[in-house]
Amino acid sequence: MHLEGQHMCENDTNPDSDIKKEVDTLSSFNTGALKHKYLELYGVKSPKRLSREFLMQAIAYKLQEDSFGGMSRAHKRKLSALVRKFEKGEGISSPLKPLYKSGTRLIREWQGVSHSVTVMEKGFEYEGKQYNSLSAIAREITGARWSGPRFFGVD
Repeated sequence: MHLEGQHMCENDTNPDSDIKKEVDTLSSFNTGALKHKYLELYGVKSPKRLSREFLMQAIAYKLQEDSFGGMSRAHKRKLSALVRKFEKGEGISSPLKPLYKSGTRLIREWQGVSHSVTVMEKGFEYEGKQYNSLSAIAREITGARWSGPRFFGVD
């Protein structure tokens, strides 16, 4: 799973493709190289028991965050409030709906094919068609019932 914001530079280069290439090369890194890249990006050593897959996801997120920006202030405030509730021992009364910024691209590789979904104001766009849910797109891609957010790694 990869999240990418849409962004173009004045010199007509597309950072989306540069970041995608950099993220795609992560799978060729051995665990030692991934740990070094994590240290380079985050400024601290990776947790000892972090799986190779999770290391790649954390690095991909950080590369995209550095290039396209991180969470919005509103999301950070909401997350901080949830942490405070958790630290006080309070439960979260209702599940949070994911808030996707319009224009965000969700990229998932499935059976060797990269699939890109664009978040729209209302719903999602995949291969030129509008969908109301990520689950419908995941079903279209796999032919099976999936939780769309889980399939795209955003649950």
